Amino acid sequence: MQLTKVHKPRRGLVTGGAITFGVSWGIAASISFILGTSTCSSSNGSCNSADYLWIPIAGPLVVAAKDSGSDGPGIFILWSAAQAAGVIMFIVGMVGHDVMEYRVAKNGPTLTLSPLLARESTGLGLTARW
Repeated sequence: MQLTKVHKPRRGLVTGGAITFGVSWGIAASISFILGTSTCSSSNGSCNSADYLWIPIAGPLVVAAKDSGSDGPGIFILWSAAQAAGVIMFIVGMVGHDVMEYRVAKNGPTLTLSPLLARESTGLGLTARW
């Protein structure tokens, strides 16, 4: 066995980032799909602005800028921040980190015979390395 440095992704961040982004963008895409398929006769054009929710990260910010509803832009900013956090977590997880790990040598275990010279004996010595 040999101790070597190995590069590994951070699985927790990859999983957490994928779930965070997937859920937040999935909700946005579902709302955009539902509002896009419904017959909308809104006077302020909020049905047209819902089409921007398909755009990851920037979509909720565009809707917040276009929509002047009573909620304010707060929920849309948080929505966009959740999507951005998910993407950042995923990227950091995929970049990963270096860890030390025991691995079998590239050529596997080897046995070698070498001459043995001692004070009162001679012969061959068997050396094993793995």
